[in-house]
Amino acid sequence: MRIAPACVVSFCLAAALQGAAPARTPITCGPYLQSPGATDMTIMWETAAPAAGKLLYGTTPEYGWSFFEPEAVVLHAVALSDLQPGTRYHYKVLPTLPAEEAHARTGTFVTAPAGKDVSTLPAEEAHARTGTFVTAPADKDGFVFAAFGDSRDNPVVLEAIAEKVAAAAPAFFIHLGDFVANGNQSALWRRDFFAPAAALLSTAPLLPVLGNHEEHAPQYFQYFMVPAVESGSDTEAWYSCDYGSVHITVLDSQQDFRPTSAQYRWLLRDLASERADAAAWRIVALHDHVHSSSRRGPNTLVQKHLAPLWEAYRVSLVLSGHEHAYMRSVKNGITYVVTGGGGAPLYPVNLTENPFQVYANSCYHYVLFEADATSLRGRAHDAAGELLDKFSIDPPPPR
Repeated sequence: MRIAPACVVSFCLAAALQGAAPARTPITCGPYLQSPGATDMTIMWETAAPAAGKLLYGTTPEYGWSFFEPEAVVLHAVALSDLQPGTRYHYKVLPTLPAEEAHARTGTFVTAPAGKDVSTLPAEEAHARTGTFVTAPADKDGFVFAAFGDSRDNPVVLEAIAEKVAAAAPAFFIHLGDFVANGNQSALWRRDFFAPAAALLSTAPLLPVLGNHEEHAPQYFQYFMVPAVESGSDTEAWYSCDYGSVHITVLDSQQDFRPTSAQYRWLLRDLASERADAAAWRIVALHDHVHSSSRRGPNTLVQKHLAPLWEAYRVSLVLSGHEHAYMRSVKNGITYVVTGGGGAPLYPVNLTENPFQVYANSCYHYVLFEADATSLRGRAHDAAGELLDKFSIDPPPPR
């Protein structure tokens, strides 16, 4: 087995304990994928006890490259770089240095193209968990991504949605917050998010968004590694990334976003950046909704402070949750999609006036998007996969 020529960095996210790791240390979370790029991918997993893991990966199911973690930890993160753009990679995680195949989990990933990415549904074999990831394309080719949020409290619904989304082979997916009912309870993260979403997490990188139920708990920041530094942010609460033809800006609507705030100043820099300007599509994701006909009604603070900035910098799509329903609104050239039907108790729609609403439905659901250099299309499906809503987004006006 060759040691990979690509640059590999292992992050020790939990303190190593004295003594050798047990010969058999089961994986309790993951593997799951973070921080996708054309030449980068981070693979993470959690073990029941400190273990020095082994990662096999390559462009075929035979792998070809290996990486051994230097010390025993509980929460593992291996950052791969110098990968090939637009390429499918297979990987296998073994929880201890002695190769315990019965406790191994495998998968594949594909680096994002400079504009496209595809993943495949994980295949189950023996005790291994398999999947794929694809690196981002190095061009503006088309790709599929997914979005949903508010999956707390209902792992049965989340599992059904995760399986449907995984079957669509998204390049990545955005979870719009409220992963669990209480972010400070580690057991809930495993039971209500990582276990039911396993089929999706092992094949599609996750872009996470903080919700109110996360309560800025340390577990959120331990479990997720986002490209904060790369996007000029001094906190992992907000960040941005580029994937093919889209620039995605993730905000923390639980913290101050008024024009005097640090978050607003960072948002202004991000939307004015060359990275954002070069993208065909600018997308914003945050937990709190903007327009709604459901229980909470319109969010006047976001409308006052953030919407004018989004309009000025030609944002095309704003994704949010918080309201436990599906709603699509259009105002001043921006499509606003509320996708809060990932499992939390549903809210009724059409309770309050929303003059910008195009479609609304109170049901568990997910949304798939197809993006390329000239088009951005969306399809909302219920948890059984039935089509609810279909739409296209007009390209932003030229500067």
